[in-house]
Amino acid sequence: MKIAVVTARLPFGSGEAFLLPEIWALIELGHSVRVVPTRTGGKVLHAEAARLIERGHVFVPPMVSRLMPAAVPRDLRGVRPKVKVKNALAAPVGRWAGEMSATWRADHIHACWASTPASVALIAGQIASVGWSFTMHRWDIHEDNALAAKLDRACFARAISVRGAAEVEARVGRNDVRRLNVGVNLVDGGPRPVSGSRLLVPASLLPVKGHAVLLEALRNLPDVMVDLVGDGPSRRSLVRDAIRSGIRDRVHFLGVVPHDVLLRRMRTTPYAAVVLPSLRISETLQEGIPVALVEAMSAGIPVISTLSGAVPELLGDDRGLLVEPGNVDALARAIASVLADPSSAGERAGKARLFVAAHHDARRVATQLIDWMHECGGL
Repeated sequence: MKIAVVTARLPFGSGEAFLLPEIWALIELGHSVRVVPTRTGGKVLHAEAARLIERGHVFVPPMVSRLMPAAVPRDLRGVRPKVKVKNALAAPVGRWAGEMSATWRADHIHACWASTPASVALIAGQIASVGWSFTMHRWDIHEDNALAAKLDRACFARAISVRGAAEVEARVGRNDVRRLNVGVNLVDGGPRPVSGSRLLVPASLLPVKGHAVLLEALRNLPDVMVDLVGDGPSRRSLVRDAIRSGIRDRVHFLGVVPHDVLLRRMRTTPYAAVVLPSLRISETLQEGIPVALVEAMSAGIPVISTLSGAVPELLGDDRGLLVEPGNVDALARAIASVLADPSSAGERAGKARLFVAAHHDARRVATQLIDWMHECGGL
C-alpha cells in the first residue's frame, strides 16, 4: 500500500518523535510511505527521522509551491481568524501534496494531527481522489480547526485515548470516532530490577508539566537526584527554584535529547522511576497520553504521574502510582514509597510492561491502521 503521512514538522525539529515508531512499523510491514511535513526548518535531531530522509521516505513541498496562493476549501473557512490563517498557509501544501499523491498513485493519505496536517490531508485527498484519515491527540481536538467538517469528510478519524474520543463527542457530538492507542517500540527482555534513587522526567519544560512541584517535593527527599530531559520556557525559573531550594546539585538539566538516546537511557540507566508531575491547569491544558510514560513502561521502569487528562488510562489497575496534580506531599510520598519498597514497584512495572505489549505495540497499531485504510478505497 502507498501511504502519504502528513506531519506538522517531522522529520525536522525536536518534537513529534513519538510518531516515528508507527511510521517505521508501516514501512517494516512492507508499505511504501512518504512523509510530508506541513512546515520545514530546524535540525533533524532524531536518528530515526534522519533514516527516513536517507531512505527516501520524506517529500518536502518545494518553496515555490508553498508560496503560490491556493484556494481554501469551504469546509476549512468557518473557523476562528487565527486558525483561518493557518489553513490559508496550509492550502498550497495541500495542493502540492495532492498532486504528488496523484502522480505517485497513493492509496491513502493520513494526517498525524487534527489541526493543520488534517487540513492538508483534506485538500490533498480531494485533489488525488483517494481516501484520507487523521489521528487526534489532545490540544488539536480543542483547537477545533473545522473538526466537524473533517470528521464528515474523512474516511475515518482516530482518537488515541478513551478521554480523547469522549472530548470529540462533547465538542462536536460525534460518537463514531475510532480509538487506537499510540504505538511504541517494545523493549526486549524481562522486567528490570528497581534500584537506586535517581529519577527521570522526560517532558518539555512547560508549566503544565509540573516540574516545579517535583522540585519542591525533592526538598523532603534528600538522597534523590533527578534528570530533566527536555527544554522550554520554564527552564530559567526552574533553575532559580533549584538554587533557592538548595537542591541544584541534585537536579540535572539535560536539555533536548534525541529520541534514540532517551530510549537508550531508559534501557541502561538504573532509574528508580520515571516521573511526570503534570498539572491540570484547564480542560485543554492537561495531559493526553504521554508517550514518554508508555516508553518507560515498556522499558520496565516504575512510573509515577498525576490524575491529569488520560494518564489514568495508562496507570490504572495498579500499573503505576497516581497522585493529585499539584500535591507536593502526595508526590513526595509516592516517590518515597518506590524507593522504600522496590519489590512492589517492580510488580507494578511488570504489569505496566505487559499492558504496553498488549495495547501499544507499534506493529499491531500499524496493522490496524492498514486494515482501516484498506476499507476506505478511493473517493
